[in-house]
Amino acid sequence: MKDKLLKLLQENDEYLSGEAISQEFNVSRTAVWKQINSLRKEGYEIESVTNRGYKLVHNSTGINSAGISAAIKTNSLGHKIICLNEVGSTNDYAKKIASEGAENGTLIIAEQQNSGRGRLGRNWSSSKGKGIWMSIILKPNIEPQKAQIITLASSIAVVKALRPLLSDRVKVKWPNDVLVDGKKICGILTEMNCELENINYLVVGMGINVNHVIVDFPEMLRDTATSINIELGGQQKIERTPIIADVLNAFEELYLLILEGKTDKVIYDWRCMSATLGKKVKFKYQNEELSGIAEDITDEGVLLVRDSSDKIHRIFYGEII
Repeated sequence: MKDKLLKLLQENDEYLSGEAISQEFNVSRTAVWKQINSLRKEGYEIESVTNRGYKLVHNSTGINSAGISAAIKTNSLGHKIICLNEVGSTNDYAKKIASEGAENGTLIIAEQQNSGRGRLGRNWSSSKGKGIWMSIILKPNIEPQKAQIITLASSIAVVKALRPLLSDRVKVKWPNDVLVDGKKICGILTEMNCELENINYLVVGMGINVNHVIVDFPEMLRDTATSINIELGGQQKIERTPIIADVLNAFEELYLLILEGKTDKVIYDWRCMSATLGKKVKFKYQNEELSGIAEDITDEGVLLVRDSSDKIHRIFYGEII
């Protein structure tokens, strides 16, 4: 009921009486009062006036399941939400509960990660309350070798969520980064548990830098990392819940296309948003470091790179520079 109550308050600019709310949800006025107090404890500012009722004045600046549930428009992603104040890694937590039977679309989100990870085991800076640190459990009925396309779809979803704030300066870098004018604002880590022909589960982890200032980043990253707050001039605190909802809404649309075998739309969007295609990249091939021009990606998300001898390399995974 709390999630539905919050959505009702957000959709109405005027006071709603306790009686009207109790009739809406077929509960007692005491039950309404308890849920109002629960929302207040989560940071929502709700006015109550005798003979008029309740009115939402300010949304919470924190992250909570009620706020996310009220904002999303998905059919499956995020309908089960686990909000944590602190965790080692949302991906590790997600893998644990996925192996125990957690449902498809479960969202794990934390205010802080103590052992956040990027690709190749690198640490990911996850300051408390500064960013969006979340993982989504997926159980797609596709072949394991096609899972790369889901990583591309998740990066596209982040770009779609950020472009209303930062315009087309936001782009995707193969295979799993989101950049703003060349600086990293989001990293994505997809981990898979599979058998030969089927996927047991996928965990898609996203780390989005939102309210960081420069000093929040380790010194070695200050020239290559950025945040929404930095890019908007650092004058305001950005609400994270609407961004989470926008990412989930966009990701589900793309994910459903993948399940239906309609990957052409995903590939088209990625090409349009790419910061990689047409650029010179370095990559490793058979333990040798080579370079070439990133020309295209395949329908499965494999990067095609043409080297100086005109040979095309199919890059399935790994780092490009």
